[in-house]
Amino acid sequence: IEEITNTLTEFKSKLKYEATLVDKDYWRLLDIRAGIGEIQAGSEAMFIPQMLNFNERGGISYDKGCYTGQEIIARMQYRGNLKRHLLYLHSDTANTAPAVGQALYNGQKEQAIGYIVDALLSSKGIEALAVCTDESADQAVYTETQGGPSYRAQTLSYAIT
Repeated sequence: IEEITNTLTEFKSKLKYEATLVDKDYWRLLDIRAGIGEIQAGSEAMFIPQMLNFNERGGISYDKGCYTGQEIIARMQYRGNLKRHLLYLHSDTANTAPAVGQALYNGQKEQAIGYIVDALLSSKGIEALAVCTDESADQAVYTETQGGPSYRAQTLSYAIT
């Protein structure tokens, strides 16, 4: 272990002139911008893989053998009943990132139209991923109440088919 530690320390000292060491929040921000949602504590039972666009990014194989949850996954694929997808949202009116699982609303409905998957404050404002209803994808959405900060859907780096 000592040899590995020394090798890593040496590698890190050489690399600091070529690259910038970043923390896990920077990687989360890159995932948010790439449209890669991850289940986090507090949202374990809120989303299925298709809602997080796993199927759009090659993360689900319908040809594979048996696996846990296969029936639900296949039912959504072959019946086409999925009405919620992952969206990349941006806000320049919010100053704190909403919590994972935070409900999103728009001005016309009292019922939640989506839920936050991940969100971070960046130099561009709040950047977030949320699973929202397909019908609300092009509308402004709000957190907590109608008077809350507004978020606009941005283009993902991949297409939703």
